Amino acid sequence: MAVVTTEDKPVGRHLVMTPNPVKVLALKIGLPVYDKIKDFLMTTNDYSMTIGLVAAYGKIIPQNVLDNFGGQMYNIHPSILPKYRGPSPLQQQILDDVVDTGVTIIRMDDKMDHGSIIGVVHDTILPSDTTISLGNRLFALGADAILNSQFSIFNQIPIPQNHNEATYTHKLTKQDGFVNYLEIENCKLKI
Repeated sequence: MAVVTTEDKPVGRHLVMTPNPVKVLALKIGLPVYDKIKDFLMTTNDYSMTIGLVAAYGKIIPQNVLDNFGGQMYNIHPSILPKYRGPSPLQQQILDDVVDTGVTIIRMDDKMDHGSIIGVVHDTILPSDTTISLGNRLFALGADAILNSQFSIFNQIPIPQNHNEATYTHKLTKQDGFVNYLEIENCKLKI
């Protein structure tokens, strides 16, 4: 078992290089950690028993890497696919006032959130939810479903997504947080 996660990033006023929580936990329990998937792939030639599980990785994994896992690389995605593919499904569902949501486990292919569906666990977005509370809950549901054999990824027949129903999110920027106060004042005047 090993963990591949993002590189340490500068944090705080003094930009101290800091590992993310996944890396901290993996090191704490003694798992080898790699900042790049190619570094992990160079450590062994036997992938026959290897399963890849991806959550909130944020990068498209190339086909040659997926091939090393023999079709056994899975993604935990925090929406009911094919809705809300892309980098900001949690934020966009909250912005869209979605109530019924869930987490989808897919067998990965070389496109973003595009692979066949292994299973879905349904949940509800609460009025008090933030992206953090919703994300924590959905990823925990997905991990529990896999670890507790709610559905077995080995025995499940993957169901292709209906790509015609796909919706996409975009990477959020500071500009997305811009509030046009003039528009708000105009709306108040019309009421």
